[in-house]
Amino acid sequence: MEKYIKADEGFGVLDRLFARIQKADYQATQEMLDKAWEEWCRLGESDNGNRFTIQESSDAFEEPYFLADENGNCHVEADGTVPTFTSREDGEKYIKVHFAPKKREVIVKLTGDLTDISNPIPPYEAALRVKQTLEYRFTNTVEILEAKDI
Repeated sequence: MEKYIKADEGFGVLDRLFARIQKADYQATQEMLDKAWEEWCRLGESDNGNRFTIQESSDAFEEPYFLADENGNCHVEADGTVPTFTSREDGEKYIKVHFAPKKREVIVKLTGDLTDISNPIPPYEAALRVKQTLEYRFTNTVEILEAKDI
């Protein structure tokens, strides 16, 4: 089953990772990634991103599990039915498909002084390195949207 974490705690881990990368002249190391991953794994479990849980039924339903609201009461769909399941795992899948957030987009902005010749890494190249670093953990989900002079 997936682990859900509180967004602000997750963003805190990513913020600290980006700060370490920035401090190292946008050079990410495996040690930095491993440290961020360890922090991520230590984050406390949050709710599943919504207000529903899967509860065990006594004998009110044919199947042993049902979808419950935050108070433990059965959740009634708009058509008057109560979603029931043969296993807790089936119920968790139902919640994930119907109620959990599908995606989150995080936008990172890098701004660099192009006239500063002491910085050997141009901002776009730095962005590419950050992208490569993030793709190590988040495969095929990182893209650079645009680069523009301001």
